[in-house]
Amino acid sequence: MNVEDCLLHSMDGVARGHALDVGANVGQWTHMLAAEFASVTAVEAAERAYSVLSARLPGNVVAVHGAACDYHGAATLYRRPSPEQSALLESHPIGASDCGAAPVQERVIVNAFTLDDLCPGGADFVKIDIEGAEAVVLSAASPTTWSRATFVVECHDTFAAVSEQLRRLGKSVELVRHPHATAHPGHCWAIGRPGATNESA
Repeated sequence: MNVEDCLLHSMDGVARGHALDVGANVGQWTHMLAAEFASVTAVEAAERAYSVLSARLPGNVVAVHGAACDYHGAATLYRRPSPEQSALLESHPIGASDCGAAPVQERVIVNAFTLDDLCPGGADFVKIDIEGAEAVVLSAASPTTWSRATFVVECHDTFAAVSEQLRRLGKSVELVRHPHATAHPGHCWAIGRPGATNESA
């Protein structure tokens, strides 16, 4: 299942009101979401990626330069050679725990926001791809605020922790294997839908 297929699969039955793209990078998902939803909030912490994202936004998208986190304030972003690999984690194996870690080039301070800060009224759909910090960010989300939301979360060897947080938010959890044939099994997607908190693979 490629990224586009994963997106369409995860949006089955989802209202097309507001979507939140956390870890928007240069906007691949943002543009797909903008074509499906009435409005989108796109969040990106890495300056290089944000400059590309913000330069070509659809009219129904608001971009936020900052990092989703489990608190509001300031956080350290560890910049790596690729903006797709920059993260809030100082030690971050790319893909999974037995993969080689990308070197840190620079530490920068960025604005930090909880999911509740970013969308106080919640959203219909949330995509999260933040290089290993996904469960940490979910841990600060309010079940009431996010009761209607469907989540699609790219997991970097964090599926168990992400699933626990999605179930805390009242979601059923589905495991979707990473679309790349050579990807480590720990690098996968978790889809969390409102409903009974079962888990399937």
